[in-house]
Amino acid sequence: MSADAQEIFASQLIEVMRVCRAEWNFLYDSDEFTIEALDARGTRQAVVRLDKLFTKYLAATTDEGRQKVLLDFSKLIVSTGTPETFEEAKKDLMPLIKDRWYVEVLNVSEKVAVASGKSDGSMILPSYNLSDEVSVMLSYEMPHVRSLITNGKLKSWEVSFIDGMNHAVESMRQKTAPKCNAMVYKDESRPYAYISSWEDGSDASRVLLEDVMLSFPVFGEIVVAMPHAGELVVTGSEEVHGLELLLERYTIAYQNESRYLPPIPFVWRDGILSRYSIPENHCTFRAFEALRHLWLQDIYGQQKKMLATEWVSLTDGLHVSQYELLEKESFAGNVMVSNCTVPDMNAVLIPRTDLITFCEVDTEGLHTRAVGTWAEVTQILGSDLVEMDLYPKLYRVSRFPTTAELRSIRES
Repeated sequence: MSADAQEIFASQLIEVMRVCRAEWNFLYDSDEFTIEALDARGTRQAVVRLDKLFTKYLAATTDEGRQKVLLDFSKLIVSTGTPETFEEAKKDLMPLIKDRWYVEVLNVSEKVAVASGKSDGSMILPSYNLSDEVSVMLSYEMPHVRSLITNGKLKSWEVSFIDGMNHAVESMRQKTAPKCNAMVYKDESRPYAYISSWEDGSDASRVLLEDVMLSFPVFGEIVVAMPHAGELVVTGSEEVHGLELLLERYTIAYQNESRYLPPIPFVWRDGILSRYSIPENHCTFRAFEALRHLWLQDIYGQQKKMLATEWVSLTDGLHVSQYELLEKESFAGNVMVSNCTVPDMNAVLIPRTDLITFCEVDTEGLHTRAVGTWAEVTQILGSDLVEMDLYPKLYRVSRFPTTAELRSIRES
């Protein structure tokens, strides 16, 4: 179905919702295929996921039937706000796993607004990092609707984020089958991988439930993939075909999902996630590396745009180098590596990349003076390369290397 058809559908739904609740504002996000509902004060009341409703809308055989689908749904949305009390809300709270960049965009934008006196900080979304790449937040879950829980809402409930999360995990436990609820993939009659089938939009969050994770019998350490919030894939570090399935699911999500999670497999140990180091000789290694680089290029590109516009106050307008992708020859064939360019300025910000290229700038453009690995450059620059308090990681290069240092980089 074309994006135009989805946009027409979203416009029709917004028109109906405005009739039901004229004082609210409804914002359509074509990338996410969602509508954000804001009340008269600009407070987010709901984020409406449109995929299943769109399918139901298309299934209606008449114009009257389609209009009824829109009207019935609109009445549900505008009558559903986050409950006024924690007692009312706690049974429908769920933990929600999101990519850390998603949380960063919302919270840094809110903090910038606070610093400029445009907000009181109530819209900050409390969360904790499950790994360097993914975060866990609180959400209030109703059919078709997900409301993210803000600091302001927790304050009105007079409850802490930790208490709210404890109730959310318990609520999820009550909604989770006691045994494996997954599609089973077998090799020689023995299971080697599992794909979750709870299908309630919070499948990935089951990674927080120890009894569920331990119920998947696999060889080696437990390795998990979370292609998006609605899918959890489990295999073992010693399963021959397990990583191939993980790669397949991540590739599908990256190509088709508007809000995929970072394409990185994790080792699950006692409820803690750490990035799984895929053996370089494994058939999936280069494909996983390519996905990871493309994902990083995407979020670094978004960060660069934000720092040049809404977040310019965070860096005093310093130049931010781009996360670039290059192909490099290796004994196993061409591999993808990351690179950033440092022009001869007083100070620049650079992403964390495999290679760093130092260039002189004149009227004719950039002229490469040296290219070094991250380890080589950090050893030479030392304290003149400082990590910034930003995600994804940026580093301030406070000076251009000397001629002798550039020679050292070239010769190393």
